Amino acid sequence: MRLTLLTLFLFLQITLLSQKDSKFGVPYSYCNWTNTSLNKNYNPTENDTCLFVISTRNYNDTLKEFVDYDYDTTGTLKYFAVYFNHNKWIAVPYNSLKELLNIKKEFMNLVVFTEGLGKTFTSGIDRATQLMRLYNVDEIFFDWPTEKPYLKPGKNIKKTCIEAPKIAKPFAAFIEYFQNYKDEHSEKFKTTTLLNHSMGNLLLMYDLQNDYLKNIHSNLFDNVIVNAACVNQKNHKIWLDKLTFRIKFI
Repeated sequence: MRLTLLTLFLFLQITLLSQKDSKFGVPYSYCNWTNTSLNKNYNPTENDTCLFVISTRNYNDTLKEFVDYDYDTTGTLKYFAVYFNHNKWIAVPYNSLKELLNIKKEFMNLVVFTEGLGKTFTSGIDRATQLMRLYNVDEIFFDWPTEKPYLKPGKNIKKTCIEAPKIAKPFAAFIEYFQNYKDEHSEKFKTTTLLNHSMGNLLLMYDLQNDYLKNIHSNLFDNVIVNAACVNQKNHKIWLDKLTFRIKFI
């Protein structure tokens, strides 16, 4: 299978997204813990948009801030359907990726998105929300801790580099779970894109270097976007050559 690499600098548009909700034309407030809540019994309205979130953080459903700033060292993945409407985000927990994805009948243009440095749970959700609002896509957001407010300035990048090899394993597990689901429900999917931004590409790098993705089919994703990759340039071709997904240069 011919390997090509798609690198798009589309995040400039997201960063410059105006303070109005592009879909509803109303003032836009950033996602934070004052407008985000956990509700296991929430019934979405017809105006809600659903973001699928896979999180690697510690989870405690008794707290207002139900996930924290740290990696769950057991590697256990948490699954949420995050419904947003104007300036409110409501998270509904699920037990598995299968249960989570079953709530949607079909996926048109699906993006599997992983962010980079400087993201708490809510700031990551905010970024993922902007991507959906701007490009009108379905989205699965892989959430990993890359911003710990309790650390001194400059320490987060070091901590992220230390944790990335560990979090690469649950990231690979998630990709394999997604493949299994897509194989069983191929009729639900149209175009599927893997998008890793900045230090989010560390997870992809470690997965390829350690052959964690060796069981992933070459046709799982139609596109792979390695955007503004914050990885070591030296010998990058060695691990990128292991990427077998079908892609095209732009």
